Amino acid sequence: MMNRRRHGCLAAVCVIIGAMVGSAARAGEIRVWPTAVVAGDVVVLADVADLRDFDLPTEQRLGKAVVHAAPRAGGQVLVRLADVRGALADAEANLAAIKVFGSSCCTVSKPRQPREARPASKRVVKKRDRSVARKQVLQTSEGKSVVVERDTLASVLRRYITARVSDPDATVEIRFSPASEHVLALDTTDHRFKIRPSSKRRLGFLSFEVDVIRDGEPLRAEPIVAEVQLVKEVVVARRPINRGRSIEGRDLKLEERRFIDQASVGITDLSAVVGKRCGRFLRRGDMLRAEVIEALPLVRRGDIVTIWARLGGVEIQTTGKARGSGALGDRIEVCRNGVKRKQDLIEAVITGPKTVTVTDPRQVASR
Repeated sequence: MMNRRRHGCLAAVCVIIGAMVGSAARAGEIRVWPTAVVAGDVVVLADVADLRDFDLPTEQRLGKAVVHAAPRAGGQVLVRLADVRGALADAEANLAAIKVFGSSCCTVSKPRQPREARPASKRVVKKRDRSVARKQVLQTSEGKSVVVERDTLASVLRRYITARVSDPDATVEIRFSPASEHVLALDTTDHRFKIRPSSKRRLGFLSFEVDVIRDGEPLRAEPIVAEVQLVKEVVVARRPINRGRSIEGRDLKLEERRFIDQASVGITDLSAVVGKRCGRFLRRGDMLRAEVIEALPLVRRGDIVTIWARLGGVEIQTTGKARGSGALGDRIEVCRNGVKRKQDLIEAVITGPKTVTVTDPRQVASR
């Protein structure tokens, strides 16, 4: 009886070990592609890589892991292997059991949609249907009927306001006061218009005075009030980002926001944010602004740095210790190895990781 129990326990242990060996033998592989195309707001692992030898639930879970924010329509972003490994870590995958190979980076593009395919606000469509343009039936010389659209004061004002905003990467939403609907319906066939803005403001609630002219004679001056908003894609936090943390592509997303002040528009380029340091805590959905982004220091105080200088046709290389910290392009003081006097410090410009270039090569040559 005792032997049977031991035999049963031994069999159970063998089954467990066999399952462990089998799972280790089925360690998954991820092959990163050199290019990819996305249509959504984020880039997931399945968009940029081929997942192999995973069980189906694991493959589906890892495939949905967010790797990077998607570029704007017509743009591109670069997904690196570090982004892939970071996404796997966020998905609580065992990185030691997964082999990642293929391209060292993946260029992800997002096709630009036709302009007419962009969704429009229902309120704007209704307003345009009533006042932007009026249809007119004309007879051609062949006797055929042709439907044409005639310009109205509303369409003239829309073009005028959009030109004043002058932002090709944004959409301008304009809503007129319902009290001016009868005036906005005046067409350009019988009338000419002279528009005078009441202020230099481009967004928000704006007022205009429009002179209505017919047959060369001014008829009247009409006040028009419009609400003008700038619709633009900006970079926002997809999840909370702690202060001092390096910002990664999967922390971000592009989101369409409306603004009534151009000065309040945040950062619009993902590449201007990825790899930088967050200067304060950001909540999910917070828009990123230039004042909360800091460049990561390439040189820290106490680092051993490479010093480069060029004197005529001679290039000089030496080493020293940084006496300050800074990012790319910052000026810091460095001390050459073996030099201890304060007056022998060299002023240099940071040109790379732990690399500086002296502004005056004679400082290196003379010491």
